[in-house]
Amino acid sequence: MNHRTPIPRTKKTASEYNVRRARQRLLEAAGEVIATVGFDRAMGKDICRRAGLNNAAINYYFGGMEGLCLAVMAEAQERLVALERIQAVVATRKKPNDQLKGLFELLLTAALNPPAGSWVVRVFLQHLVSPSPWLESKKNFLVRAGILRKTVSDIMGLPPDHPAVASSCINVIAPCFLMLFFDKSLIRRAFPGLGLSPENVPALVETMSCHAVAGLHAVARNYFRKNRS
Repeated sequence: MNHRTPIPRTKKTASEYNVRRARQRLLEAAGEVIATVGFDRAMGKDICRRAGLNNAAINYYFGGMEGLCLAVMAEAQERLVALERIQAVVATRKKPNDQLKGLFELLLTAALNPPAGSWVVRVFLQHLVSPSPWLESKKNFLVRAGILRKTVSDIMGLPPDHPAVASSCINVIAPCFLMLFFDKSLIRRAFPGLGLSPENVPALVETMSCHAVAGLHAVARNYFRKNRS
């Protein structure tokens, strides 16, 4: 009869496991609280109580509420669409039109396949409604925005810092934000023919890509025509 030899757990590995577990409990608890009341009204004692930890845990594991809020926002970003996946899409597709289509695929997949943790999308929405001062300097969102700006500028043939590129980026990304943050049942009632299930992602990507690319080309043509006259 074979018996498995138990893998010895050293004090160090046990301690590291406990730290990771406590941090994750705080992240999940903070995500739920922030998603409900917002960053500015989230109380450390409520988060610790929800996590089942003492009130000093936030300072011990995150250095305070600011560190915890930054960690929650970073976790939400990664669960929605990890930065590495965005960078990989752009790096593996040579044509900017295909890069934009890849970005749509990532965003619409996230929108129609809710990420683990019901608080993730709601935390993003809280940040958009009432952004916290310390999150404004966070670089992660700016990196994502820079990738979109570069892709749109390549399609339009205009510099990334051109005003037409900036406004076009807003127009391009707005439908994805609609899918992410709006009540899906309300969208279905307003537009009955619109499929909002995971299997509808390819068709949505194709339609949105056609509209976006055609619009970007039209805006660029209009700009160059005006500047020639």
